[in-house]
Amino acid sequence: MVVAFSGVISENDLHSTVYSQKYIEDFSKIKIDNPIIPITFVNPDVNIKNNRLLLNARMNMQGFGKNLSIPFQLNTGLTAYNDKIKLADIRITTDTNSFNLKIPVEIFNAVNPVLFGLMTFEQKGTKIQIKDVAIKNDKINVGGIITIPKNG
Repeated sequence: MVVAFSGVISENDLHSTVYSQKYIEDFSKIKIDNPIIPITFVNPDVNIKNNRLLLNARMNMQGFGKNLSIPFQLNTGLTAYNDKIKLADIRITTDTNSFNLKIPVEIFNAVNPVLFGLMTFEQKGTKIQIKDVAIKNDKINVGGIITIPKNG
């Protein structure tokens, strides 16, 4: 069965995802393998402000006998690409500076809180194709097609 859908995701909906044990575990598995200073990410939080998705967390770095924990904010838009929701126009801000993302975007797309909840359906055989996504009035509007397999 094929069904078109549209929905709205609020900041509270995102909080339910980001504060779930599964999301926290998956988020903490993000690592940037730098041979000099390994980097990991912890303590995710999410907000929607000025029609942008704001993912706040801490970047932990260990090296040279020191452990540093730097708060940062990933400020991003969203786009529909290859039937998935992807982060777009990504900027990272830390306490000390702001810069365009130079590390592989895929590491953050893997824990995109908007997409994270939808992946549960795909694990059960349902296929979700995202055709449209936009942040308007600080809510995420999503539209697409769901293909539900026949039982039997």
